[in-house]
Amino acid sequence: MYANSHELFDAKERVFGQENYSDNAIRMHRAISWLYACEENVNDDLSFLSGWIGFNSCYSIPPEKMGETEYARIWRFMQELLDEDSSHLISSYVFDEQVGLIDALMNNQYLFRNFWISIHMQEEGWLEEYETSNVRMHIDRDNRNTLNHCNSILQRVYVLRNQVIHGAATFESSMNREQMKICNSFMYGFLLRVINVMMKNNSKDWGQINYPPLP
Repeated sequence: MYANSHELFDAKERVFGQENYSDNAIRMHRAISWLYACEENVNDDLSFLSGWIGFNSCYSIPPEKMGETEYARIWRFMQELLDEDSSHLISSYVFDEQVGLIDALMNNQYLFRNFWISIHMQEEGWLEEYETSNVRMHIDRDNRNTLNHCNSILQRVYVLRNQVIHGAATFESSMNREQMKICNSFMYGFLLRVINVMMKNNSKDWGQINYPPLP
C-alpha cells in the first residue's frame, strides 16, 4: 500500500503520465491533492474538510437520476470500491486497525443525525434510535459486513461534515473538539486506503467526473 500522498502522486504519474486528462487520471489527481492537504494541515478542522473533499473527489459522478441523495451515491460507490478491494484494505481498516476510534465515533451522540433533529423539532425518541443504530453497527462488525459498517460510519461522519460546511460550527471551537478529532483521524486513513484501491484498479471505469477541466 502506498503510505502517503507523495507515494500516490508518483504512482499516479507512472500509471497515467503527466498529460493525461482522462476521468480516472483527473479524479485521482484531485483526490491525492486533498490527501496532501490533510497531511499538511495541522488544524483538525481544515484537515477534516480536506479529507471529506478528497473522498468526495473519489465518489463524485453525475447523478443517475433526479433527486438521488448523497447517501445513495456513497452507497453505490462503496459497493463498487469494496468489490475491487482484493487486498481488503478497507475491511482491515474498519475491523482491525481502528476499532477503538470507531467505538469513539459510535459513542458520540453529536454525530447521530436524529439527535439534532430531535433538538430542532423538540421531539423525543432519538436515544432509542441511537442505541438501535449502535447495536446494528456492532452486529455488522461481528459479521464483518464491510459495506453496511462503512456506510454507517460515513453517515455519522457526514453529520459533522454538514455542520461544518453549512456554517453551523465555529473554527477551532472547543465545543466539537472530540468529534472533530475522531472524524479527522478516521477520514485521513480511510481516504488513503480508498485512493490506494482505486489506483490499484486504475483501468476500471470509475465514472464520469463532475466539472471537467475545459480548454
